[in-house]
Amino acid sequence: MAGSILVTGLPQKMIEAGTILKEDGSHEIILIQDFKEIGPLLNPAIGLGLMVTSMDFFYVIQYLVMPLAGGICALIFHEFIYMKTLDILENAHVHEI
Repeated sequence: MAGSILVTGLPQKMIEAGTILKEDGSHEIILIQDFKEIGPLLNPAIGLGLMVTSMDFFYVIQYLVMPLAGGICALIFHEFIYMKTLDILENAHVHEI
């Protein structure tokens, strides 16, 4: 899991690892299951920790940009949806009295 890759557990392909020679002279193929990798880990603490220990910074941009994008989305939601809803509710309550 070095480089902070999320391994899904879904089989992707079988890889031939080698062969075993049996006593009767026949060969048996050894296959290893390769699992599908889908991208970086979602937990930034684990992802960044694995990046530092393995010195593989391929997915570092996600851990830097996405928290900032989430903060910008939260600011937009707070200002344009939540605060407008509070204003409408307060005005509706004043007009009912």
